[in-house]
Amino acid sequence: MTTIKELHEVITTEAELTEGLAKVLQQQQEAIIQNRADDLDVLVERSEELIHPIENLEKERARLAGLVAQGNDGHTRSKGVGLTSRELVHSMHDSDAELITTAIRRLRDASREVLRINHLNAPLLEHSQYFIRQTLRVATDDYKKNLVDKRM
Repeated sequence: MTTIKELHEVITTEAELTEGLAKVLQQQQEAIIQNRADDLDVLVERSEELIHPIENLEKERARLAGLVAQGNDGHTRSKGVGLTSRELVHSMHDSDAELITTAIRRLRDASREVLRINHLNAPLLEHSQYFIRQTLRVATDDYKKNLVDKRM
């Protein structure tokens, strides 16, 4: 398999996992709104399971992009650091550039969706934390009493 095809496969897999993460985050949002704590626990675990492979694919994508750019324009870049997608695509033949551009666009759209949902979830989580703090404050008489009787 050529490096460009490997790069395409890595970007496509990363996009698929990122799209999956966006769906899980959307489900987390619904669980927060509907006060389904048990579902939220499971969804948080599922999102954490997706994040690690995405991070690994991101590193592999940078490595392969560096190899592709180095092979095409003769410049050496350390593991693809500082290499933009535009620079990468401009260093390729047209058919390869189109293949990679499509995959990059899909990954970019999925990443933006994850950021959008995270942005929407942040106030919901803050509100939930505030509610929990206020409930604990009331239940413990302004934190003067223990929530659990330790004598039991």
